[in-house]
Amino acid sequence: MKIGIVANLNLENPNNGIGEYVSSLLKSLPLVDGFSDHQFFLYTPFPVSGFDDYIIRVVRWPLGFGWSSFRLGFDLIKDKLDVVFVPSHGISFDSGRVVSVVQGLEYETVPS
Repeated sequence: MKIGIVANLNLENPNNGIGEYVSSLLKSLPLVDGFSDHQFFLYTPFPVSGFDDYIIRVVRWPLGFGWSSFRLGFDLIKDKLDVVFVPSHGISFDSGRVVSVVQGLEYETVPS
């Protein structure tokens, strides 16, 4: 299976909860049985290091915004992925099967 992961966060030095979540997930996934049976593509707007178990796709976009809304879709289609995981935001194009995460619902069960 070809699995894409959209990582538009600072993975090498995460400074928020979503960044920590994604960084920890990417470091833990290679430890899971069957990881090597699949291809994992990591899409990021800037070069990253320390994720050698992934196929890194640096998505080049000349503007400082909109890379995931406008440019990313072309790479996802080109790589013919089976599923895309978007942990930190939605995507605005049809890329087939998408898995996302709803963050920050703790206030529903643990009010301040």
